[in-house]
Amino acid sequence: VALARRRPADPAARHAQRALGHVATPEAVSALLGLLEHPPVTEETADGLLRAGPRAVEPSCVPVPGPHAATPSATPQIR
Repeated sequence: VALARRRPADPAARHAQRALGHVATPEAVSALLGLLEHPPVTEETADGLLRAGPRAVEPSCVPVPGPHAATPSATPQIR
């Protein structure tokens, strides 16, 4: 995970980002989503999230603030 977070993203960091998508554990997905908050986002980060597939969907959603935010049926918003 630390290797994937290296900036600027060198070839080793880019390879680690793609590998995290293969692993797709909650920790790996969280690390990939965290990289989205620190541009520039590499193609390998996006590829890692695509490789994680459905396991990346729920963690990438955040509740939408508003009057219904506390209800379980609140509509999620993609990061």
